[in-house]
Amino acid sequence: VGRNYDEFTPAQQRNVARMTWAYRIKRAADGSIARFKARLCARGDTQEYGITYNRTHAPVVQRTTQQLIVNLTVQLNLIPENDDATQAYLNSDLPEPIPVKLPDGMTIDGKEYALANKAVYGLRQAGYWWSKLSHKNVMTAEPRFIRSLADPCFYFIFDGPLIVLMAVNVDDYFVAHNDPAWHAEFISNYCKTGTELVGEGICKRWFGVNYDWIKDDSGKLISVRMTQGPDILAAIGVFGLLNATTAPSPMDSGYDSTPVPDTPDY
Repeated sequence: VGRNYDEFTPAQQRNVARMTWAYRIKRAADGSIARFKARLCARGDTQEYGITYNRTHAPVVQRTTQQLIVNLTVQLNLIPENDDATQAYLNSDLPEPIPVKLPDGMTIDGKEYALANKAVYGLRQAGYWWSKLSHKNVMTAEPRFIRSLADPCFYFIFDGPLIVLMAVNVDDYFVAHNDPAWHAEFISNYCKTGTELVGEGICKRWFGVNYDWIKDDSGKLISVRMTQGPDILAAIGVFGLLNATTAPSPMDSGYDSTPVPDTPDY
């Protein structure tokens, strides 16, 4: 609901967070453009600590955890899938509404201000409240999950024949399991929490890494190839070096590579 500035309390008028539009290109594993995204975001730099926010910590999965899960996925011959929480942050309620100024040229009901009741992307505390809701959703959908004490973004189940390893990176869930029926039920139960979870199939790209899962003739997972080729090319392209020529590092042709003895003779 739109509001006029004079509808805010004096305290709210002194602590209005501005909003802006953020544009992003989402790319597929091969580097091609998957879709263009536009998102209405809050400008966290216009918030004041202790007034409109205080808690900001939001855990992300550790690289070592990611490597561990990928390794175990191959060793245990699990099914590596990727799930995505739709509009994740916007499912999180703020404990108190925050007054915001809409971007220039945008109005709601002809008004340039509003109250944000949800954890709008860009708010400094948005990640904190989403991480709380994400954990609650996961445990509601599957109470058998055990949360790692070493990495709060790592969940696992070893219950009889069922094996599940899950890593959470903000709104992306890497789920390695050995039971497709369990995975379908988990997604269904997660959606019942009020947050939509979409299964995107076999994980081909996650946490900035491309995955090529290799199987033998019997269909057993035996290896995985991890690459970041498109990301490397994109980084090189930023500096205009895609068409640069290579050159060997200069070195004296008469360089003596004989190891230096441990006890030199002075």
